[in-house]
Amino acid sequence: MRLRLADRTITIDSFYVTRTYGGMLEGIPTSDLNTTLIESAKKKIAKLWGERKVHVLTPTVKPMPRPQGYPEVAFRHGEPEMLPKFQCHAWLDSTALTKEGHGSQIVLVWWVDQVESFSIQPSGGSKPATIPELVEEALRGVKWENVAEDYEV
Repeated sequence: MRLRLADRTITIDSFYVTRTYGGMLEGIPTSDLNTTLIESAKKKIAKLWGERKVHVLTPTVKPMPRPQGYPEVAFRHGEPEMLPKFQCHAWLDSTALTKEGHGSQIVLVWWVDQVESFSIQPSGGSKPATIPELVEEALRGVKWENVAEDYEV
C-alpha cells in the first residue's frame, strides 16, 4: 500500500492495530498506566518487526471522573484518564534521505478511537476509511526528514 506525503511516496510495509487496554482485566486506566503503555509501545513493535527507529505520536488523553466505590488507594498510581481505544503501528518506507542510503524508514505509533470502519460500512452511505487514509491522517504535521532514518540493503 502506498500513500503520498508532500513530495514523497510512502510505502506501508506492515500495519498492526491492537486495543489500547486489551488484556487489562481489572482496575481503571490512570495517568501512570497510560505513561507505561505509551513507553511500552516501542518495545512491543521490536518483538514484531525487530529493532527499528520508532516515532510515537503523543495521544490525546481524556480525563475521567473518579468512579464511585473505589477506595482512595486505587488512585495511588495517578488520576483516572483514558487514551483512545486503539493503538496503531505502521512500518513505513520511502526513498533515502541521503545519497548514501538505499531507503528510509520509520515505525509510527499512534492512537485512534475508531478502526471499525475498516470492515463495517458506516451508515449514511459514506465509504469506510482505508489503512492508507488512517496512516496519512496520522502523518499530518510529521516531517519525514525529522523522524525517519536511512538504511542500507
